[in-house]
Amino acid sequence: MPLCGDSPNRGDLIQFLGFGFDHWGVYVGDDFVVHITAGDGHWSLSSGLGNAGLSSGIADKAIVKREHLEVVANGRNYKVNNYLDNKRTPRPTEEIVKKVEREVGKERWYHITNANCEHFATKMRYGYSHSEQLIYGLKSLSAASVTAFIGDFCFVPTIGIALGIATLAVFLIARDL
Repeated sequence: MPLCGDSPNRGDLIQFLGFGFDHWGVYVGDDFVVHITAGDGHWSLSSGLGNAGLSSGIADKAIVKREHLEVVANGRNYKVNNYLDNKRTPRPTEEIVKKVEREVGKERWYHITNANCEHFATKMRYGYSHSEQLIYGLKSLSAASVTAFIGDFCFVPTIGIALGIATLAVFLIARDL
C-alpha cells in the first residue's frame, strides 16, 4: 500500500495504520524499518486488530527485526509520524539509526500497556518511551460499541460497558506511568 504523506528520512517514526491500533517502527533508510514483532513475524496486538502475532496481546516476548517497509506494511497504509517532535528533542539521526540497528535480532519483553511497538520506536528516537495509541484505540472501540448499542444490537451494551471499564483502567494505568 502507499505511503501517506512525506517520504521518510532516516530516524523517522513510521506508523503503519491499522484498525484501532497501529504498528510502529523506525525508518533506517533504503526502504527498511526496524520494529518489534512476534517471533513468527506477525505484528503485535498494537499493530491492528486481526493481525495479532503475540499469543496473549498483553505480555509476551518479541524480537526486533529489520524489514522492508512493504513487508511490514503487509497491504496497509503507512506514514511518517514524529508526533513527539514538538514535545521532545529527537536524538541526532545517526545516533537513532545506530541505536536501533544494534537492537536487531534481540529478544525484548512485550507488554501492550508499557512495552509495545510504539514504546520501542519512541524510545529509539527520543530516548523516551511513550505510547498514546492504546488509550485512543480503546476509546475508539468503546465509541463504536456505543454507536452499535444505539443501533439496537442487543449484545453490544455488555461489550460497551466492558470496553468503557477497560478504557478507564488503561487511562489510569497510563497516567501513572
